Amino acid sequence: DKYIKVISGKAKRKPRWEECVKSVTSSLPFAIGSAYVSNYFKEHAKHTADDIFVYIRAQFQRILQNVDWMDEETRKKALVKLNTINPKIGYMPDLLNQNKLDDFHKE
Repeated sequence: DKYIKVISGKAKRKPRWEECVKSVTSSLPFAIGSAYVSNYFKEHAKHTADDIFVYIRAQFQRILQNVDWMDEETRKKALVKLNTINPKIGYMPDLLNQNKLDDFHKE
């Protein structure tokens, strides 16, 4: 335990299973992500979140178009910014593409 404290600066070592999970997750992040998504992720949850984002964007756009305290130049910039938002909801589509996963983990 003294050795661990000197090397890591921590009084106690993490349980072995935590170290193993961290090691595998950092070594194979996409494989672990793919397995998680395949087993636990509900596709309807992603669609629901996508729908919510579309609704929020539309409402915000309506608000920006109708506020009277914003000058036209600022309004245009805000609308451009709003329309450049690229939502990252759920997971990367490539996470379920076995060929891409194989290619990534070849290296």
